[in-house]
Amino acid sequence: MVTFSHTLGQIEVMAAYSGLLVNDLTARVENGQWSPRQCLGDIFLTITTYLKMYSQYVKDYSPLVSELGQARKDNGFRELLKVCLSISLSVTCTILSNSHSHN
Repeated sequence: MVTFSHTLGQIEVMAAYSGLLVNDLTARVENGQWSPRQCLGDIFLTITTYLKMYSQYVKDYSPLVSELGQARKDNGFRELLKVCLSISLSVTCTILSNSHSHN
């Protein structure tokens, strides 16, 4: 059975590695280390193990959406989502505020 916590864990790992991928690609292109004749495959090779998570995520997506639809009918779950959203927004605002004040 697919669980929310397992999938959320996958999403966190995928997001982290996506961030690393973006950083590596950006560094390669912006620092003049890349030319039209050069390939970028070596960067992707560093995360191949983690790319497999995407296929598992896609496989688990439909059952999770269905389960989430059922859970949303529960008032307690809806309240929990509201709390999670407010915490998430608060953390995001704090991070953005801190990063803006350092610029």
